[in-house]
Amino acid sequence: MNISLIMTVRNEERGITELLRSAIEQSRSPDEIVVVDGGSVDCTIHLIEDFLRAQDIPYKLLVAQGTNIAEGRNIAVRNAAHDFIAVTDGGCVLHPEWLHSISKPFDDSGDIDAVFGMTIPVGDGLIGQSFAALYRSKVDRANLAVTELSSRSVMFKKAVWKELNGYPEWLSLAGEDTYFFRQILRSHNATVARSAIVYWHHNYEDLRAVFRAHYRYSRGSGEAMADIGPHIVLGLLYVIGTGLLAAGLKRPVCSLLALTLAAVYLSKFSLTAYADMKTRLAFLITPIMVLSRECGMILGYIHGLSTRYLGR
Repeated sequence: MNISLIMTVRNEERGITELLRSAIEQSRSPDEIVVVDGGSVDCTIHLIEDFLRAQDIPYKLLVAQGTNIAEGRNIAVRNAAHDFIAVTDGGCVLHPEWLHSISKPFDDSGDIDAVFGMTIPVGDGLIGQSFAALYRSKVDRANLAVTELSSRSVMFKKAVWKELNGYPEWLSLAGEDTYFFRQILRSHNATVARSAIVYWHHNYEDLRAVFRAHYRYSRGSGEAMADIGPHIVLGLLYVIGTGLLAAGLKRPVCSLLALTLAAVYLSKFSLTAYADMKTRLAFLITPIMVLSRECGMILGYIHGLSTRYLGR
């Protein structure tokens, strides 16, 4: 089985060399590396060329300025020489056994069409650590029914990609991997390789970065009409809470009720983060981070729906 390892990057000069080094130092080496750059304006392209030129692994570096993420991924798959496609992403570092672990189900069974690996987030600062703690708790509970459907840690057959017409290029920003992989789960055989680990340096180190990232993710979900139920429930929670706070201007008991409900709702996130971070500041930082994340999700989803139905 020959494997093409693909990745899309843009302005990743801080971490691209570490990602590529982790790719070539795998216990099971990829037979090819394909990198699509989405129009970097920093030193990313030069760093990729300098690093890969010195390696023995065949590689392709393709520059696709102005493309969205789905287009970039499809360009990478289309130009891959082999029938098995392993996928990771900028900002990640691969565990040395990652490719061995994520390809093993294909070796063990000819009926497997896709394998989903695990992502372990790494964050700096209190905001970044809080986000990583909540993300890790989700990963710990992941199984095939509720696994993370991202292109940071996945492998699939190229034939499946062709059959499903690839990643959806009609999405504006993000959400392309969730949409594509849910199609795979509906129609093909897939499994989870919990030992196929990538470390994701997410760079969500302040509230603005958290908000913007989740606005982008949820805009893609809105365009694809994915996860509409959870987003409606989340939106209703915030509408009710805001309404109670507004009513509290005349009836203080409404404000008290709103604050109590918010404290109960946010406490589960704080407790989860505290168990990971081991600092009392988690009880202060995590609620603020969650509010920023969920406001981004709600507004992004509304934007995505308006783009889908109103074209704006």
